[in-house]
Amino acid sequence: MEELAAPGGVSEVLKQLLLNIVDNPVKAIFNANYIGILAWAILLGMALKNAPDTTKTVISNFSEAVSKMVTWVIKFAPLGIMGLVIESITTNGIESLLSYGKLLVVLIGCMLLVAFVINPIIVFLAIRQNPYPLVFQCIKESGITAFFTRSSAANIPVNMRLCEKLGLDKDTYSVSILLGATINMAGAPVTISVLTLAAVHTLGIEVYISDLIFRHTALSECRDAAAQLPA
Repeated sequence: MEELAAPGGVSEVLKQLLLNIVDNPVKAIFNANYIGILAWAILLGMALKNAPDTTKTVISNFSEAVSKMVTWVIKFAPLGIMGLVIESITTNGIESLLSYGKLLVVLIGCMLLVAFVINPIIVFLAIRQNPYPLVFQCIKESGITAFFTRSSAANIPVNMRLCEKLGLDKDTYSVSILLGATINMAGAPVTISVLTLAAVHTLGIEVYISDLIFRHTALSECRDAAAQLPA
């Protein structure tokens, strides 16, 4: 098994980013390298710009079929989650869930803060209107699915349909959603930061406020390396 190590510096990170962009397209799909997939998709789109309408229709129909299959998988996700919870209870007992409950409260609290305070502020600065109708719609149609699947990749077709329903520019959201799935946006930074602090607290390590600020900033950037597949 190949051992993973932290990058040695910014140059190594940029080098890895460049390698991800020019990655083999089949390998990029197999490894869920969405930066590479996006780069090849742009080149393929440019090559098919003048393709016949029948070719574009076939590609569009294939895309819709894949999105439909992903939607079917998402609908069965609660059954998978129930199985994991039952296995955990039978193996470790109900006490394992009770001890995890405190950590879960902190995690969900941070996510609610981002969803109902931070994101509405960003939306208000962009549209200069009451952001909460849009925020509630996004949470209802996309946020709940994203929360229970724990997957940026699985939520891509859900977000695509939501953007289409909102009447947004398809040329914009078809790119931004893939980028958002790659960098994991808000969920991963919250989870990584909270779990890291929980581990530090368990080990009895004292952390100062300057360390917290630095570590949270660094951990937020680490979201780029987190997997987009269900946790």
